[in-house]
Amino acid sequence: MHKLDIFPERSNSQFSLSPLKSRKGFSIIEVTLAIAIIATAFIALLGLLPAGLQIFKTTVDATNITRITTDVTSMLQSTEYLKLSDPNFAYNIYYYDADGGFLDSDNAPVAAYEKNRVYAVRVVLDKQNIAIAGDQFYDQDKSASKALVVVGRYNPPSLDFLRGLKISDDVAKMPANARYRVLPILIAKTDGNPPK
Repeated sequence: MHKLDIFPERSNSQFSLSPLKSRKGFSIIEVTLAIAIIATAFIALLGLLPAGLQIFKTTVDATNITRITTDVTSMLQSTEYLKLSDPNFAYNIYYYDADGGFLDSDNAPVAAYEKNRVYAVRVVLDKQNIAIAGDQFYDQDKSASKALVVVGRYNPPSLDFLRGLKISDDVAKMPANARYRVLPILIAKTDGNPPK
């Protein structure tokens, strides 16, 4: 009968510590160093995150403001010329959502849209005549007007500023650090004749 050897004899060389170069794998120092390098890289990337988010927000704002001014420009062009000076039109503030889509206005408010308002827009008609060439001017009552489209964020100080605008000189007095965009537009009366 064969004797079953549960604990076979092993040589001492199997249990001895061998030199590091014959072992496979990474030492704890190498692993710690690799983790430190990766952590440093992640911290650097996290430091760039706020700057990237700010650039993204600025780009979204610029895109929305372009969309809004295009909408307001087409509204101005489709409005009857004599209605432009009507106080109901001239002192109206228009509200837009986060995507630059029209919601409502002061003249026709919708209570359900108030929480979605992100941008406020005011159109200011310039009271000055517009120069054509030399000493010739468009007469705003007869043929053309200059409008300034002022776009700002929807918040109480912004609304107070937009409501206080009366003429284009008020826009020119806007503080340099103000967060408004101003777009000038020439609105021509379709049945008006240019000056001679």
